[in-house]
Amino acid sequence: MITKTLELSPPPILTPQYFKQFPAPPANCVLYLPGYPPMGTTITDHSGQATPNNGTITGATWTRLPNGLWYPSFDGDDKINVSHATSIDIDTEDFSVGAWANLTTNVTNYRTILWKAESAANYAGYYMFFSITTGYFNGGIDGVAQASVDINDTTNHLNTGWHLYFMTVDRDSATGLKIWVDGVNVATGNPTTITSLTNTNPLYIG
Repeated sequence: MITKTLELSPPPILTPQYFKQFPAPPANCVLYLPGYPPMGTTITDHSGQATPNNGTITGATWTRLPNGLWYPSFDGDDKINVSHATSIDIDTEDFSVGAWANLTTNVTNYRTILWKAESAANYAGYYMFFSITTGYFNGGIDGVAQASVDINDTTNHLNTGWHLYFMTVDRDSATGLKIWVDGVNVATGNPTTITSLTNTNPLYIG
């Protein structure tokens, strides 16, 4: 059972019927960033939380696709910062995280999809990223004072277009850590050795 869900969705169709056409956030969603409205330095959380977890855009630019959809484009050092909040902090719950992404630059360093973890010491938290040089999709969790559990596929995602990347975590199953690409399970790991993921860092996207 997934008790928390964080999701960065694809850009919306910009019509007056936007909220009728775009999927509602899933149950128990605590972060939902569909990129609407596509303007300025704020990306709005539509999860329905009493206190929205809006993100602050640094460097990334709004870019429009030929079909009219908008998305924030990152050039390697850009990011979206979602301030730490209890709702997006994971302790020992089951959870899922997901984002649409299109890797278009040579991977000479890690390319973060999303990251909410300590930046030093035990790195407690959760994250998804593309690997250095290989372009493999990685997902992982790291407990307080515990070794991380990281898994990856073996596909170079550079210049393969838009894909939906997801990680799901069922904490009491030996095969409960899974990463997905476009709905297909591409790698599995054991999250049962990891306890609390709690940390006070922001959630970074990009």
